[in-house]
Amino acid sequence: MYSVDKYSLELNKRIEGIFLNHPEWKDTHNKNPWLTGFLGNPFSNIWFVGENPSLRPVETATKNHPIINSDNQWNISRGDKLFRQALLKSELITGSLETPKEWHCYVTDIIKDADYANKWRKKPWCERCLIADIWEPVLKWELQTSEPKIIVAMGNQVMRLLTYLQKHKGLNLNHIEFVHHYSYIAFWPDTKRKLGPMNEQRIGEYYLEIERVAKIARSC
Repeated sequence: MYSVDKYSLELNKRIEGIFLNHPEWKDTHNKNPWLTGFLGNPFSNIWFVGENPSLRPVETATKNHPIINSDNQWNISRGDKLFRQALLKSELITGSLETPKEWHCYVTDIIKDADYANKWRKKPWCERCLIADIWEPVLKWELQTSEPKIIVAMGNQVMRLLTYLQKHKGLNLNHIEFVHHYSYIAFWPDTKRKLGPMNEQRIGEYYLEIERVAKIARSC
């Protein structure tokens, strides 16, 4: 069985292999080695899965912090901090927001290559699926090595991509749950209910979403 350190080393090698096979891509992983696209304890019961790293916060982080490491992931934007606060409240991390003492969950991206969020959203769905196809062997290795009990899709686009990979690539996913993406709560209005970003009601509902999946994980 892999230790967490050995797991991380092997996963980084596999990520580097994808970039080596696609020299036409801008290698955000090589430029920012701390930006792995995964964080936490891969052998925990519960995984939170995102789509891909957002490049704008990465640029902000490297500009504002002369010393940065993988622990800074999912801890840059106000959306990131909302996500971490929810994990802390649900005891999926212990310690503090900035430097958790222990992770009782794992966070990973389907696509480990960073892109500007607005640019990524404008890509045709078929192109996003093709990129997810390329990265699928990495995610497949993560899943086969760690065998999480619960996969939590963070947002509608992640759920769509995971469903696509299940259907077209045979990706083996056990129990899938859905929560809203933290960026939706932090940066986008809920137009139906006329509630703005970082609205207290929406934040409270988000905390309950994370607590709900945490309870499921604790029961496994």
